[in-house]
Amino acid sequence: MIGNEQKSETRTRTATGRRVRRRWRALAGAGTAGVMATVMLLLLGSALGAATNTAASFHAPYSGGKAVQYRDPVSQGCGASLSVKKVAMFNVTSGVGSGWASARAGTCATSDSQAGYDGIVGVQSLGFKSTVSGTHSVVATWVVTWNASASMTAAAANAGAQATVEIWLQVKLTDTTTGATTVGKVVFIVQKDLQSASSFTGGAVKRTYAAGLPSVALASGHSYTLYVVLGYDLQAVVPAGSPATAMTTATVNLGSANHGGTLSSVVVN
Repeated sequence: MIGNEQKSETRTRTATGRRVRRRWRALAGAGTAGVMATVMLLLLGSALGAATNTAASFHAPYSGGKAVQYRDPVSQGCGASLSVKKVAMFNVTSGVGSGWASARAGTCATSDSQAGYDGIVGVQSLGFKSTVSGTHSVVATWVVTWNASASMTAAAANAGAQATVEIWLQVKLTDTTTGATTVGKVVFIVQKDLQSASSFTGGAVKRTYAAGLPSVALASGHSYTLYVVLGYDLQAVVPAGSPATAMTTATVNLGSANHGGTLSSVVVN
């Protein structure tokens, strides 16, 4: 079963076969270039707060939490193919999330060709109760080893094709006493959407990233739950009737040997 929070991260397909963010991209305020600065600020705030006013702290195993394992594969049109080498999955005991897929789209005379995969992994329903009222920060720290690539031919670019790869983090806090939810900004580890004939290859080994809520009010006696996720997305689209040489590809690898995202801690200061 997919919980309501996971469903809210899904996508809708437009008439042309492209897929658009339903909600989370509108909340994104930190692009790839700002990731490390965001990490340093969040971790600094966490370190300062931890010494004086830690309201809650979680580490693996994430006892009481429920695994988020959202999977949305798509392959449609006669020129599309999708290879899923590892489905999106998360282990609440180890705190490790993983997934691995490759998409390719080529020319199809009768319809748009679209292949892609959306994966969201992490933990939800991490619960705690606040004993004092005040302003706090929430910091979720991940250690991620990843590779991603995308390519687009000139014919595909001229036809308005798509080749996209993204890996991102997000945190949400719900006051279960009142039902109010505070949503953190999406932090992109990588965000590449090719617009011309080109290729992209990127990756990192055991790099630390963080996402969270820099300032959130907690009320004494209220109960809270946390939703902490790492998401990834790859899309390859070629419109119907494009030239024979039109092709796009996209791959996100969080699932081969020694690849993946480990949620090392979630701290409320």
